[in-house]
Amino acid sequence: SGNSAHACGFGWHLFPPHAPPKQLTFTDFTVFRSGTGMFYYSTARIEHVDHRFVEVGTAHTSQHFSGAITDPPFYRDLMVVGSIQENPTKSRTRMGVFGPRDSDTWFLSGVKFINLLNTTSLIGG
Repeated sequence: SGNSAHACGFGWHLFPPHAPPKQLTFTDFTVFRSGTGMFYYSTARIEHVDHRFVEVGTAHTSQHFSGAITDPPFYRDLMVVGSIQENPTKSRTRMGVFGPRDSDTWFLSGVKFINLLNTTSLIGG
């Protein structure tokens, strides 16, 4: 809780695959002006609550998600900010939330996108 990352390649980079035996919740994480806010190769049973990705190249990307339809949302109360400028003409964020590939499914709840301008917000894998 209360963690942050700034000016780094990845705010959160989890590889190899990680699926804890019980549900975990991570809260209050901010990534500012980094390459990727959060990257997962493969995961399940993890919930992220109250995260902010501000002026990052890519907000979130993942390869695989092996959760169940009954799992809670992967993100709850996520904010993605493309630019902190008052009247922005371009977004520093080039890609919003890139979902899992294959036929994997996951849930998001309470996601806000601010000043992404022409950047795609949600992308399916």
